[in-house]
Amino acid sequence: MRLVQTLKKVDETIAQTTKTLSNVTDDVDLIAIQAENLMAKSNVLLQTVNNKTRELDPVFKAAAELGTSVSKLNESTSNAASRFSGLTKNMGKATVAGGLFKRFRNKKKKITSIKLGGQNDEYR
Repeated sequence: MRLVQTLKKVDETIAQTTKTLSNVTDDVDLIAIQAENLMAKSNVLLQTVNNKTRELDPVFKAAAELGTSVSKLNESTSNAASRFSGLTKNMGKATVAGGLFKRFRNKKKKITSIKLGGQNDEYR
């Protein structure tokens, strides 16, 4: 009788193990299907990202070229401003020199006018 009880217990254990293995097999199959779907979606997403990157590449290149152009424009503007500044400094010197020359000439005319008796027309 003990042998019969032991065999019944073994039979129950085998039945439970079979049921558990069946459930595990179903779960593994489900996980495999989900993993396959996830891989397919990941591949589609990766392809989309690669396409978008290819589409954006010219935009980034154009932005880089624009940055280079703006830098060159700033440099040219700075150089022009420096040259203009130097020009205005020289113009300022010329203006001062011209003003001094006019004063000198006016003083000379006054002195000559006084010597000629106030007749500027004869001096010219």
